[in-house]
This record gives sequence, C-alpha cells and structure tokens, in this order.
Amino acid sequence: MRVSFLFLILLTSSCAYFINNFDPNRLSQEISTYKPSNKKLYCETNSEVQLVNSNKASQRAFSTFLNKTKLKLSFADKAVLWSLAQMNLRPDLASPTSKLQIFIKTNKGFDYFHFYSKEKEAYPYTYGLSYILKKYNSRHSLLKLANALDKNFPNVFTVNKELEVFLSENKKAIAANPLFEKKYMRADETLKENEKVPRVDLSYLIKSLPRSNAKVEVSESLFEYKTEANMVASCNYDMKLYSNSIYLIHDDFIKSHLFGFKNKEGSFLASATQRKAKISPVGKSIFFKGESQTRSAAFCSFKSPVDDKKNLWFVSSDSRDPGQHIYHIMVYGIKSSSSPNEVSELIAFSRHLFLEDPTRLIFESNRSSKQQLDGLLKLNLPIYNARKLGKVWAMYKDKNDHNLIIDDRTDGQITCGK
Repeated sequence: MRVSFLFLILLTSSCAYFINNFDPNRLSQEISTYKPSNKKLYCETNSEVQLVNSNKASQRAFSTFLNKTKLKLSFADKAVLWSLAQMNLRPDLASPTSKLQIFIKTNKGFDYFHFYSKEKEAYPYTYGLSYILKKYNSRHSLLKLANALDKNFPNVFTVNKELEVFLSENKKAIAANPLFEKKYMRADETLKENEKVPRVDLSYLIKSLPRSNAKVEVSESLFEYKTEANMVASCNYDMKLYSNSIYLIHDDFIKSHLFGFKNKEGSFLASATQRKAKISPVGKSIFFKGESQTRSAAFCSFKSPVDDKKNLWFVSSDSRDPGQHIYHIMVYGIKSSSSPNEVSELIAFSRHLFLEDPTRLIFESNRSSKQQLDGLLKLNLPIYNARKLGKVWAMYKDKNDHNLIIDDRTDGQITCGK
C-alpha cells in the first residue's frame, strides 16, 4: 500500500488552513527509533474464537469457562459474560458507574449501543449489560450470569501498566479510604504491574448496588458518511467535520478500557470509560465511582459498496480526539484494505494529531520515514514529537476472514482458539 505517499497528501491538505500563520517548525522530545512489536496483533490462521483485552490469563480462563459451562449461551450472553469479567480487571474504568459502548454483530444483524447517564447516581455499565440481555431475548438474567462467573472463573486478574499508573497517581486518596487502602495497597505502596487485583464477587455486587432512580440514557444512533471511495461509514460522531478540517478536540485525555470477543456466531468490540469526580467507592464495593457523561471513544463501521460480506470496524481511544485517528486511517486507504494484515498495517502506521489553542501538530516521528519527516519540516506549523498517539482496535470481516485486530501501541492482548 502506498501509505507514505497518501500520508503526505493528507497532511498537506489538512494543514492548508493553518499554513503561514505560525512560528517556525520545531520538533520536541528526542526522536527514538521505532521497533515493530513481536507480539500477536491478530490471528493469522483461521481461528473460530478470538478474545481481546489487556490480560492474557483472563482470556485463557474465559475460553476454558465457555468450554466447560453447562449453560446454554447465545452470542449476546457470551458478550455480556466477557464484559462482566472486565470489571475485575479495570475497577477504575469498567465500574458500574462507567459508560459502556458496544458494536455487536450476530446472525440477526448489527447494533451499536451507548449507555451513559446525565446524573451522578447511575450505573450505566451494569444497566447496559442487562439491557443487551433483554434486547437479544436471553434466557438468563445478569445476576445468573454473574453468579456463573463467580463460581467457575479463577482469580487470574492482575494489574496492568495503566491501572498501576492510576493507582500510583491517586495513592494519597486511596490510602485515606480504609476500603481502598486494604485492597489496593501493600504496605505503603499501591499495587504494581502483574500483582493480583482483588477478586470481586460480581453477583453480590449486582445485588448490593445502592438503589438509584437515576435515568440511564441509551443511544443507538450513528452518523452516516459516504467516503470518497463510496464506502459507507457509520460513526458515533460526524465524520464530515473532519473532512472540513473541523476537529472534535476535548480538553481532557479520553481513556478507555477496550475489549472484544468473536466466534462463528458473531463479533463485538466494546469500550468502558468514565471521568473521575473523586476517589470514592461505588457503595461498599472496591470499584471507583465516576461520571459517565464524558466524551466517548470513537466508533466507526465501514461497509463496502460492492461486497456486502465485507465489514470493517474501528474503535479509537486514549486521545484528546479519538475520531481524528479513524479519519486519518480512512484517508490512508481503507478501500484498498483486503486482508487483516493490511488493516493491521494501517493501524501500525505513523499517526498525527491536530490540536488547538495553540494550533499545532503532534506526530509519531519514530514510526515515520525520512521522506515524511522532510515533508513535515517544510510546513510552517509548530510540530511536536510523540512516542505514541491513541489506541485503535479493529474488526475485519469478509467471505474468507473474520478477525479482531489490536494496536501494538498499547498493552492489548489477543487469544486465538477453536
């Protein structure tokens, strides 16, 4: 793919509005050499079951659970079970008070769900999981599925790097809360990477959540956008804005916990996000309380105009403007992507991000060629180097392949099974 050439065209056209208005160019941060990751980013051989999140051990345990359970489970049931398991991994992001966004496709069709609340005393995450069970006519309640996990899922949950950073940054507030101090500290230090995360009794959590009359909003709407390649994009934001160099830049850095599951019955990708109001627990649990009315992860689904079996999803987070990353990937060459490997290459390719006040360009120079850097330095625009930008995961499906794809910039993990 001629990604490098397309990058320069995109960058020049995107910068057209800003050229000749700013100080001389400059690169900040020392430029390091990019070394491609050796970890698996997608399943190269045809794999019926695929699991993605940030914890390999939990993926193996969930695969074992599905193979051994006597419950008759639909695809939606399995998606909800995997979503429940994430709560043990990221009590800061996958909390009952978090917003939940999901792309889900089964033999019955495709859906997007966004669960959040404008009120503080609400539980969009758990509400959303119950909603999905009802929507897909499950024979099981959320409490029944949580109880099945409690009885049959081992405690394989460990702290990842992102949770370690969160705990460390909030050490003083955690130490001041007796419940958090007991669960998240060892002596005078918060838990470190690879240490065990406290096990949560999920069925007890669901039964004991404080009563709340707060309304949970459910959005299923997506904006349609026809690309120059005549592909139809359905996104949870207006892609037309980016084509007019109008960027949806947020004041805060949007962090999400991403996870997903795929088998022969369907596929789903999901994001859990919340903004922290203060370090306090949800009821008597060890989950961190937050607000779900915050900027969302970017979700986009692309359909081919000539091949109805071809479908491509992107979920983008860990950025002040997650949608901008998907827009750039779209321009680079989604139309020409005809395999999981080519989609993975697009995700791995050098990213850039326009920010405002002051207007400037952030750029992953360590992933770029000399040609790209030379082209950038000719622009009359302040340029700053970044080691990595964003987190973008994908799902690719055509008549031959059906794959979940993760980003080598993050601590994402993937398991391929039968």
